[in-house]
Amino acid sequence: MEPRPLKTIYDTAQKVTDRMRSLAKLNSIETRFLHQRFALERFLQRLSSSPYREKIVLKGGVVMLTLANDMLRPTEDIDANIDDLSEQTVRDLVTTVASVVPDEEDGLIFRTEELTIKPIMEGGDNGLRALFWAEYPNEAGRPVRVRMKLDFAPSNPRNEYRLDSLPSTLKGFSSVAIPMYSWPRVFAEKVHTIAKHGMFNTRAKDFYDLVMLARNGRFDGEVLARALVEVFDERISPAITEPIDGLSDEFAIIQQQIWDNFTADRNGLSVKIGSLMEAIQEIRPFVLPVVSAAATGEAFRKEWTPGGGWQELAPALTP
Repeated sequence: MEPRPLKTIYDTAQKVTDRMRSLAKLNSIETRFLHQRFALERFLQRLSSSPYREKIVLKGGVVMLTLANDMLRPTEDIDANIDDLSEQTVRDLVTTVASVVPDEEDGLIFRTEELTIKPIMEGGDNGLRALFWAEYPNEAGRPVRVRMKLDFAPSNPRNEYRLDSLPSTLKGFSSVAIPMYSWPRVFAEKVHTIAKHGMFNTRAKDFYDLVMLARNGRFDGEVLARALVEVFDERISPAITEPIDGLSDEFAIIQQQIWDNFTADRNGLSVKIGSLMEAIQEIRPFVLPVVSAAATGEAFRKEWTPGGGWQELAPALTP
């Protein structure tokens, strides 16, 4: 493929950043969030055109962007499982993907000259973090720079995944089709995180995401319960038990500040929830029946529908 003409890159970068400035003003959000979001999307577009597309499965915040086209959901990094996790594998992936010529000119250049890879220390995760820069360049030599953060964990062959399309922040750019976590897996990992951290949890985004799942997803209760058992078995601790401290009224009162900080930093959230208590009261009817079924091993033949809650499944017809 022909090299990208610098003039075309500069002109496109100017148009793209101008559009993001207008979009940020329209939605009352900071432009830097859109700079970050678009850079993540366009890195994934390059990844989807590379041999590494078959070696990774996306998880985390990027996956939530495909739910109800929640274009304003806060996302500042890419989380993925990768085959053969090692520093060299991650380095090869980042440098290879950064050099891919995009299918559509987007005005972005990914700089890997200062690429750093280090172990992920928080949460006891056995993973690696890649840090480098994305630039929206200009002829004046004063590019808009965005810090790129990619977190990788080892692949788990038991994990189900789906092929889904990540919509673009800016109209006119195609969506990106890439392997992602299944929704039951997303649900189970978020519930596990809340159970694990208990009264000391500071991850407000997991509560926000569970509200989004409850409002927008249709789920088979037994599938969610199985996913929950799998995740808790993999992570060893804690055991699946009730009640979950991180879904209690006491927790909501004590940790309201984390919700205030989360919503204050992200004033463009597409779903407005006034307090952590409101979020938890909406989550409990969705999550706790699944936790109970997973903990006891009892059958949970119900279906969740947005606005309808858990309903008994109609008995299967027999010939």
